[in-house]
Amino acid sequence: MRFGQVCDELVARAPLHRMGHAQALQYWCKKWSGLHELMRDFATRAAAASPSLAALPLRAAHKLGDDERHPFRSPTALAALDVLLPWLAGVGADTRWLRNDRGWAILALTANERYAEDRPLPRSGPPRRWPAVGDVPQACRNLPPDPDRDMQRDHAVIPRRDRGR
Repeated sequence: MRFGQVCDELVARAPLHRMGHAQALQYWCKKWSGLHELMRDFATRAAAASPSLAALPLRAAHKLGDDERHPFRSPTALAALDVLLPWLAGVGADTRWLRNDRGWAILALTANERYAEDRPLPRSGPPRRWPAVGDVPQACRNLPPDPDRDMQRDHAVIPRRDRGR
């Protein structure tokens, strides 16, 4: 079965399935199996279906990498950002995807030099448990809001410890 058919079936059965859409976006990426046009078209169609998928065009813009100059300034990315921001301020603030979507919004806002607009975005909920270090230290929780520090913390890649394997 071709991937296009699998993807169509996923959208028909679960039109808002986030991980399915994320994996399909990865597949359609030029780096793996597709073309940038296919990836962008898929992301745009998904985002038009629901504001909960509005971050997909921003992910697609990021995957364009060096192939396109200023991908976050494209009309598609700007339209997605304009849908994503109000969604994050409302319903999206209570979703498990908040950190991920907020990160894409901040990246796009920064690329478009719209710095003041990231302040009203909701902060993440309770302190996250980090696999390598446990709970976020109390001292970190009491610091005043700082978007740059928060973004670095929320998107930090923490290496897994070698578990003796």
